[in-house]
Amino acid sequence: MPSMSFQYDPAVGPVIHILFTQVGALASQEGRTSGADLLSDTGASITCISPELAKRIGLRSLGKEPVVVASGTASLNTYLVDLLIPFTEPTRTQGPKTQTFPVQNIQVMEYLGDTSRYQGLLGRGIIDRGIFMIAGWDGKYYFSL
Repeated sequence: MPSMSFQYDPAVGPVIHILFTQVGALASQEGRTSGADLLSDTGASITCISPELAKRIGLRSLGKEPVVVASGTASLNTYLVDLLIPFTEPTRTQGPKTQTFPVQNIQVMEYLGDTSRYQGLLGRGIIDRGIFMIAGWDGKYYFSL
């Protein structure tokens, strides 16, 4: 089971770097890939990405969906993506080795929040596939798929 753990800033929350690409690009090894820092958010039912990230990897909107957001309601673009979650795997001889775990054909939604520290939200659609824990006493984040 691929796993990660790291210190996080309690003022921000646990932020994970995820790689995104157009749906189908992992299988064909074609298309643009771009990384983004996402805040792990158990209150978000779906993973959300910034419009800039969607543009950078050439995503086409599937259409707009009505959603309830903190400030009221909005109609936001949805997209299909493939993503790669990088996990660090300890090795006895050479130090940690990075392994990426693919998650394909995932629907994501546009994120219009403050993007100064992260470019979207990692929602329950991904988090619920594994084990997620925040250990507030030592400021560590744990995630396994």
